[in-house]
Parts: sequence; structure tokens; C-alpha cells
Amino acid sequence: MLKKISVKLFQILLICLAIVVIIQLIANFIVDVFWFQEVGYLNILLKKLQTEIISGFFIFIVSLIFIFGNLNLANDFKWSSKNKPSINKLNSQKIKFSWLLIITINLCIIIGFMIFYYGQLAYSSWQIDYTLPKVTPTLPSPFTINYLRQIIPQLYHHFWQLILLIITIIAIIKKPESILRLLGITISLLFATVVAGNWTVILQWLAATEFNQLDPVFHHDLSFYIFKVPGFRLLDFWLGGLFLYNLIAVTLVYLLADHSLSQGKFPGFSRFQLRHIYSLIGAMFAVLAWRHWFLRYDLLYSKRSVTYGASYTDIHVKIPLETTLTVVAILISLWLFWKALTGAGRYNVGLTQLEGRKDRIGRRLYKT
Repeated sequence: MLKKISVKLFQILLICLAIVVIIQLIANFIVDVFWFQEVGYLNILLKKLQTEIISGFFIFIVSLIFIFGNLNLANDFKWSSKNKPSINKLNSQKIKFSWLLIITINLCIIIGFMIFYYGQLAYSSWQIDYTLPKVTPTLPSPFTINYLRQIIPQLYHHFWQLILLIITIIAIIKKPESILRLLGITISLLFATVVAGNWTVILQWLAATEFNQLDPVFHHDLSFYIFKVPGFRLLDFWLGGLFLYNLIAVTLVYLLADHSLSQGKFPGFSRFQLRHIYSLIGAMFAVLAWRHWFLRYDLLYSKRSVTYGASYTDIHVKIPLETTLTVVAILISLWLFWKALTGAGRYNVGLTQLEGRKDRIGRRLYKT
């Protein structure tokens, strides 16, 4: 009964949040139309709205298709009463109830914190402070473990966040597939809102102009750092969050399939399940390689040294370090993609040997 109430409350909260956001967007739109029309810059507003609508719609549709596609794939590969685990299908060790509960709750908590994080970014990206010299929103940072360290102490002061987090955990455990799809729609909308709020970055990326002056370190035109790098960082923000959510959602679908929590154990991941998970982890490492590669460019306007820009340590230590981390992340990503394509692994070898022994024993019994 408590779980059903939690699911209903969770759905009502999401619907109320969506209504509030829609009302606020409509109100802001009406105010902007009157103001821009009064000052004679209505065409600028229309260009802004066009960029926001196209970019937001594209991000929302692509994110939603990717999330729903992975959830549908996980639904096909998960354990069910009609698809009982067998020794030939298992590809990993069993997970006991204590570890299963800990892993499930932690994954649900991460999803809850992701919704909080991207919700705050979506809200701040549309709250413009006209008193600042630069009224465009700050480029969003990817979701990292540092955010968890910041938000956990805030739960004691914002009790409603703790209640919402508990409701999210119970709802996911009760109905993982439907709730994860609902959260997938929510996070896709948040991605679209953040990207649309950075419409100036998109226009700068599409309409870049050469400065005809190269930087002394990487020998790129200076326009590359003004127009291109912010767009690549925005792409990193979106893809990193998208792959992370899909990895956690797919893992939860597999772990909670066939009432594993009520049965007190998880039989283990099958070969196809692991290949699915490997592909998503490989995609995350590919995004991580992308991130380290572009972190090298941030060192050119670093504020950590005495002077503004890249110091001796940045050029001779940190840039080679970021390049090395990029190569390592690429190699790990390729290795994971290879495992996803071939299904190779330690348990595959063991199962192959076990099946070979069974065949040999069967042939011996047949001869006798």
C-alpha cells in the first residue's frame, strides 16, 4: 500500500513540476514579446526563439529515443518467469540480498541526485541577471561525484529534497520500468531546457568567424576557443549525462527483474546483459576521453598561476597529463566496445570449458 501511494505521489509531483515550468515559460515568453516589440528588436527575439525551439526539440527527441531504446532492449534481455536463468546463460556471479539492496538503493540515489542537479541547471539557465556584464548563462558542468558531496549536506536543510528522494527510491523499486521511463522523459526535458538556454553558444558555434591569429601552444585560430570550445563542452555535458542515466537505468532494470529483491538474490548477469552494459560504459569512457582532450584547451586561460593563462607547469606537465588520460580513456573505451561486440570475458571461458566437459562426459556415457 505504501509503495502504491509513493508511486502516485511521485507521478503527481512530476506533473505539478511540469505545469509550473510550462506556466513560467509562457509568462516569460509574453513578457519578452512585449518588451522586444517595444524596443524594435522583435526579429532578434524570433531568432532566439527559433534557435531555442530547434535545439531543445532535437535534444529532447534524441535523448528520449536513446533512453527508450535502451530500456526496451533491457526489457528484452532481462530475466523473467518465462526466461529462467540457466548455467548456459549466466555470465557473472550471483549477488546476495544485502549487496543487491545496497547497489539498488545507491543507484536510485544517484538518479535522484541527477534529477536535482539537472533541474537546478535548467532553472538557472532561464534566470537571467541583467545587472551582470554578461547576461548569458554560465556553461553547465557535467554531473560528477563532487556534486554529491555538495548536495548531501543540503538534505538536512532542505527536507523536501530528502522526502522526494525517498519517494523516488520506493517508486523505482516498486515499478522500475515505468518510473525509469517517466524519469527518462523528465531528464530529456531537462537536457533540452539547459541546451536551449545556451542558445548563444549554439549560434556562435554555427556562425564562427576566423580571427586569423593562432595561439602559440596548440596553433589553433583564436576563434576556435571563443566559438567552438563552448559548443564542444555543451555537447560533453549532454552526452555524459545521457550515457550515465542509461547505464544506471539499464542496470536497475536487470537487477530488479523477476522480483529479485523479494526473492532475496540476483542470479547474475547474462551474456547479453553484460554486453549491453559494456557498450554503455564504453560510451561513457569515450565521452571522458573527449572531456580530457578539451580540458587541455582550458589551461590556456587558466587563473591558477600568477599571470592569466597557461603557466610552465600547465604546458609541460598538465597538458601531457590530459593527453595521456585521453589516450587511456580511448583504449578502455575500445576494449569495452570489443567486449560488447564479442561477449568475451572470464565467465565465457569458464562456461565454454564447462560445456566442453559436459559434452565429453555425455559421449563417454553414450559409448558405455
